[in-house]
Amino acid sequence: MHGWLEVHESTEQTIRRVLESLLSGGIVDGLLVPLRTLDGRNVVPVLIRDPALLVRAAPLAPVMPVNAGTVLGHITATGAPGRVGAVLRNCELRTAIELSKVQQVPLDQVLFIGIDCLGTYRVQDYARTVEEGLEATDPALAVARQGRVEPLDGYAFRPACSMCERPIPGVEDSYAPHIALGSLGVPNDRRLWAAVRDEQLAEVIGLVPAKEPAARVKAVADLIATRAAERDRRFAAFRGQTGHARDPLSLLSEFATCIGCKNCMVTCPICYC
Repeated sequence: MHGWLEVHESTEQTIRRVLESLLSGGIVDGLLVPLRTLDGRNVVPVLIRDPALLVRAAPLAPVMPVNAGTVLGHITATGAPGRVGAVLRNCELRTAIELSKVQQVPLDQVLFIGIDCLGTYRVQDYARTVEEGLEATDPALAVARQGRVEPLDGYAFRPACSMCERPIPGVEDSYAPHIALGSLGVPNDRRLWAAVRDEQLAEVIGLVPAKEPAARVKAVADLIATRAAERDRRFAAFRGQTGHARDPLSLLSEFATCIGCKNCMVTCPICYC
């Protein structure tokens, strides 16, 4: 089912109310949700049961210090503490689905809440926006409602984000979460686009059925095309540097500075060894 959620106060506050309705309504027993740190300079995924903590929830903040899909695997690998609602960007959702294939995330114990990803900054860059008194979330939403995804002036998104061709949950071959929330290509700032799997969830969150607006369909398609073009450009550049793998020495030179620190295993979202 597709439709609208009425925005009251702000888009982020509306998402908080959706999450609160899931928790207080007994749909989930806990929520894995990004919360602002006490100093506001970062946002980290935290498992909560107390709806009062949602006042610090920042699901749209453009920063991702860790992959919450991996965090979800840590929580559920030995059995989920009841049904967990997980607020995830699409890359995190993809991580969770891959981990489910190796019994780290039990899909029947998780309710996935996906959000449009409007790009993320490096952690230190996001902290700098806070230190400089800049608001990063609202400008991103304003631009997204016009159908674009752009960083703040003087800032750049993480390289991985700039070539991610699957930023929107449930689009094309992306996994469709139980609830998907988005503002990309939705010009009316009093509305939030939502897609849900069943009527019960639609009733709980207050969904008003509607047809997906053409502006959103176009904005999503344009973003995917832009990201795919950037991905292809970067891949072509890498192939050029490595001689299309015909020259082993040029390929090895790309890894010449590796010291075996194993940090690649730590940061890999689907490494659970």
